[in-house]
Amino acid sequence: MIRISSGSPECPGRSHPVARLIRIPPRVVTAIVLVLALAGPVHAGERAGLRASTPEAFRPDIESLFAAVRRADLDTIAMLLDRLADQREARNIPNLSPLAAGLLPRLQSAIARAPQGVQTGLLRKVVHLAPDLPDVHLALSRAHLAGGFDSIGPAVAALSRAGSAWLANPGAVIRTGASLAFHLFGAIVLCILAVSLLLVVRYRRELIHDVGDLFPASLSEGYSASEVVRARRIRALVGQGLLNVLAISVTLILLALPLFGGLGLLGGALVWILVILRYARRSEVVASFVLIATIAALPLVSTLILMPRQFDEAPGPAAFQCLSEFCPDSSLAVIHQRVQQEPGNAVLQHALALHDIQAGPGELPAITMALGRLEPAGNDWTGTVQTFQGNLHLIRALLNCRDGVADAAALAESRRAYDAALKRWPSSTDALRGMSLVQGLQGDRGGREASLSLLVNATSEDELDFVARIRTLSGSANPCGLSSEIISELRIPDPRTPEVFLEGLDLWRLPPALPFGGLLEGRVPVRAIPWVGLICLVLAAVIAWSRSRLQPAYTCPRCNKVSCGHCNIRSSGFDYCPSCLFDQVRPAFVDPLDVVARQRRLDAQLARGRLLRPILALAIPGSGQILSGRPFRGGLMLLVLGIVISLLVNPGTPIVDVYAYPGVIDGELPLLPPVLLLTVYAWSAIDVWMSRSR
Repeated sequence: MIRISSGSPECPGRSHPVARLIRIPPRVVTAIVLVLALAGPVHAGERAGLRASTPEAFRPDIESLFAAVRRADLDTIAMLLDRLADQREARNIPNLSPLAAGLLPRLQSAIARAPQGVQTGLLRKVVHLAPDLPDVHLALSRAHLAGGFDSIGPAVAALSRAGSAWLANPGAVIRTGASLAFHLFGAIVLCILAVSLLLVVRYRRELIHDVGDLFPASLSEGYSASEVVRARRIRALVGQGLLNVLAISVTLILLALPLFGGLGLLGGALVWILVILRYARRSEVVASFVLIATIAALPLVSTLILMPRQFDEAPGPAAFQCLSEFCPDSSLAVIHQRVQQEPGNAVLQHALALHDIQAGPGELPAITMALGRLEPAGNDWTGTVQTFQGNLHLIRALLNCRDGVADAAALAESRRAYDAALKRWPSSTDALRGMSLVQGLQGDRGGREASLSLLVNATSEDELDFVARIRTLSGSANPCGLSSEIISELRIPDPRTPEVFLEGLDLWRLPPALPFGGLLEGRVPVRAIPWVGLICLVLAAVIAWSRSRLQPAYTCPRCNKVSCGHCNIRSSGFDYCPSCLFDQVRPAFVDPLDVVARQRRLDAQLARGRLLRPILALAIPGSGQILSGRPFRGGLMLLVLGIVISLLVNPGTPIVDVYAYPGVIDGELPLLPPVLLLTVYAWSAIDVWMSRSR
């Protein structure tokens, strides 16, 4: 059996190149994977992409494996898993993720009553099918946890490997981010609309007062005997009532005007935020700026949600998939189309060459075709293509053995390729492995020992048994009889990096429309929303800076009546609340019992207002907090509540990889929504209790 071992995470002592580039603490990775595990439902069922992403030769064993799983025949399952793993390695396929993803939930059901050791053993075999699939490592971690306290160490190690595998796949990271953004988008929109509307409700009296100042003045309360008499006449009462109705109606029309004017809900929220800035406190001003910036960023959030749609047409994701799996026809078509435009693209040619040797393992025509693919990319500056060429020439030399001697011409070609790779990357362990084997087969023992010395210094592997194996295999009197063992020592450098995956992706492609059928943006183009948000930020800064000069209405903290500087001066000649001013003078002329009765009525009115806010906070977490002047706390509660609603409306994974998604066969509620719902209601109740005396 001829193998070319790829530098994938299942190789001991080797880390994935993407994981090496992305430095994130293991605890953070573990936390992310735990959240993802809690947020999603249990999956099972036939894989949509299974047939399209596995070689035809695997089909009989795959069908037998699923039949054995249905029978719960554990011995047959173990035997078939080993056979499929050997076939995967023999065909140089890094992962069989479609098979592992479709098999895993069925296998978990079949082994649910088996001993814990049997479960972990079978799941380790599934890991060998797809070492880069996070789901199999998560399943193994859960199986270890079932073993009790003594299995915590292996469970944490499996969970850490799941996090590393997730980080090593940019497509999985982007899809996860898109799924999170999908749930966050609806929650953010709900939070923006609710907070802006609640702020309008909080300052409704001040807003109505300022709108009422646009109309002819009318006595709302008398402060002298003649004024009291005039204010209590039927004509004055009716006129004041009509003016109040008119002010309220005009206020509602002005607030609804952006909606009917084609600005959409987001445009209306922006107008509402700008309107209440005249009255807002400092924390509410800061919250208003955050809301405006969030509205401006919503098109970018929708860009992340829709980014996985580009994976089917961009060459980067297609190449990354072909370097990670058995390349499906759709990805091959995308790569071939791009190669016609860029024949010297090393990564794309590498992916095509790898597919050639996967389709014809150990066959000279496949090796010749792969070498032809790599020839246009021979100037690869990383040395990856040259190392791959050296491996293929070495395999061809062993396949063309005559009288027990490897083909000398092919060995010379292999050595030249390794020399070229080491000039570009002198510490390449993959090139040094191949070079030491070629030098040994050519009888250059001094060169072999020098290469092995460099290899030992450059390797990160803890075990150095490969040094003895390379000496033994390359110095054998009959190397052709050990061709399979020699070739199994070769390593192909893994060219998978985030830059490779992102090739051809437009990271800033804004969608033509936002969700909900234009209800959010109205007639405003989506590409204009960030610019509108920027303009509103400037207007908000101007309003916040100049609002003290505008003399907006305010609510008197003593008597809870609304007034403004103009009305104060018009009523009493002083910029002081006229009601409070009159209360200070009135005790000298009014019966003290009437003063006490009036104060009691005022206190009862204030108490009713204070009682309403806790009730709203308990009914809808966050609403009472915003009405009480705590926008950040209330907004965060509403955001969590919006996330819960989104998770309940869309309990499944909204954005999936069709080649690694088994489908949903149960309707069980994921654990995260009820936990978040309980948390936000408990948080709101505790907040109400802690602030009861305010």
